[in-house]
Amino acid sequence: MNKKIFGKQPSGERISGKTISGKGVRGSHIFHNKPSYKPIPVLAAAAFFAAAPFPAAPVPAAFFPAASFLTVPFPAAPIPAYAAGWMQDGGRTAYELEDGSRPKDTWMELEGSWHYFDDQGFCRTGWYVDGQGKRFWLDGDGVLAVNTVRRIDGKFYAIDENGYCTEQKNYSGWVQEEGGWWFRRPDGSWPMAEWMEFNGEWYHFDDQGYVQSGWFEENGNRYWLDMYGKMLRDTEMVIDGIRYGFDRSGVSAREVKEPVEIPPEDQKTELERAVDAMADQVLAGIITPEMNDHQKATAIYYWVRRNMSYSAGTGSIGDWPAAAYEGFRRRRGHCYTYYSVSLALLSRAGIPSVEVIRETDFDHWWNLVYVDGEWLHFDTTPRRLGGDFCLLTTAQLFAYSDTHDASHVFDVSQYPATP
Repeated sequence: MNKKIFGKQPSGERISGKTISGKGVRGSHIFHNKPSYKPIPVLAAAAFFAAAPFPAAPVPAAFFPAASFLTVPFPAAPIPAYAAGWMQDGGRTAYELEDGSRPKDTWMELEGSWHYFDDQGFCRTGWYVDGQGKRFWLDGDGVLAVNTVRRIDGKFYAIDENGYCTEQKNYSGWVQEEGGWWFRRPDGSWPMAEWMEFNGEWYHFDDQGYVQSGWFEENGNRYWLDMYGKMLRDTEMVIDGIRYGFDRSGVSAREVKEPVEIPPEDQKTELERAVDAMADQVLAGIITPEMNDHQKATAIYYWVRRNMSYSAGTGSIGDWPAAAYEGFRRRRGHCYTYYSVSLALLSRAGIPSVEVIRETDFDHWWNLVYVDGEWLHFDTTPRRLGGDFCLLTTAQLFAYSDTHDASHVFDVSQYPATP
């Protein structure tokens, strides 16, 4: 765990090869005053506004009759070992160091966030005022607020990169609270369930007034709001492994096929449960818990290739659970059967899959699977001219298709992008 401790040290003394200035030690040492170290901002708010181990307890002497010549040796008590970390003591939070001691009356940086510990070693929350009269705000979890604006006790405070708080009278602008970011207008009101333009960018606020992020749908249109709430416009972006385009108004400019939706367990039909049982029986013999998704998909691919045989005109089309059921029972079928059996196994292994259809004749199906953060093609149907189609990129699949009678032609804009 990355941590730095700050407390008092005499000026000019050297510790671990680092000179101490009047303000304290740079690095993993000790200050009493607030360090000038600048924590990394938790949010780009500028875009919105310019021990020693305890000794072993003595073991009481055993009682023996005076005539007894016996002696009883007592083994030395083991020295307790400590693991640094947070702890609860009487309902309050403290941090225990490797030697069993606690930081007291000092600042400490843990995993990129600053905390202040009082003279009893408990993590402070709320207001803290240092010896120079500077005010700091520590959130409910004890983290020092930086680079933000907060409403505290009905007043607004601008908090800089060092955590110094300055009251803002008649404040108008962005405000951060536990529920998220919101915007205070000059008249004290704020936008709710509406769009707002700010510095040339558009933001949407929920019905409580907090800026939204992620997908937002309105009047049949889909918009993507980034982590700061800003609407994407006139660009493309890969989201959850799928490439989306957005026009100048922010509307998602093109639709891509989504993974096949698998119904919840309590909503499955008797046929779907039967297919699940068949797939689970196969998976029990070919995958193990320590496998990653890439390894699981590979095992599924070769099971299908080795245990199914191609039979043109055999099997259902358009109803993948029915086709999978027939495929598991008969161990043969056409490409839709191969696609469906693969889908059944992939879904039970927790691997998302998109149905891909050849666009030249709409007469060939295969899977596009999401494994270890990437979309890759997965076609288990054997071909007369040979070929292995286990986890291929679109470029690799097209390279085969170009030399094998356009075997895999499809509109890439309609599907998730591969590497």
